[in-house]
Amino acid sequence: MSIDALQAQILEPVKWTTSVEKISDTAYTLMAKASIEKGWHLYAQDLKKGGPTATAFYFEVDGYCPLGKTLEGEGHIVI
Repeated sequence: MSIDALQAQILEPVKWTTSVEKISDTAYTLMAKASIEKGWHLYAQDLKKGGPTATAFYFEVDGYCPLGKTLEGEGHIVI
């Protein structure tokens, strides 16, 4: 009898890079860029109810708070 070992594979089709730009003594712009492998997709931040789970960003930095909403570039629809 032979038992083959199974290996779990953790897929990471989206890789993120981030940067910070100081725009004043008290404000910074945080930027996040996603590189997505071919055949994979990333959902937008604002989606209709009942659909897939939207992409979300959470910021937890002591002494700082967001001044506005996160923005995203123009996307495209894949059917």
